[in-house]
Amino acid sequence: MNIINEKVNHTRFGDGAVIEQASAMITVKFDESDEPKKFVYPDAFASFLRFCDSEVQARLDGELRLISDRLEEEKKLREEEAAKHLEELRLAALVQKRAAAKRTSAAKKAPAVPNK
Repeated sequence: MNIINEKVNHTRFGDGAVIEQASAMITVKFDESDEPKKFVYPDAFASFLRFCDSEVQARLDGELRLISDRLEEEKKLREEEAAKHLEELRLAALVQKRAAAKRTSAAKKAPAVPNK
């Protein structure tokens, strides 16, 4: 989404306009500041930046929801993979424990070999 020249409002710096845009960074020139400010895009719009144009803000809100949904799905998949891995480790430990118990039991049942 191209947001160059879009008017924005910042909770602290006031009104300004986007003057540069990269994939993960935007630069905003605020009316009350000589120096432009850089922000992580689109993260800054989740908290302290808003577009003055409600249609542009609505489009961004939709994009932010999609990003949030994707991140939530990725988190869920990572948690499922971690749970699966833990279960595999638990089962492997149980198999080892049973094998050790069998060896111990077999050793106790074996007749003693006399020393010569």
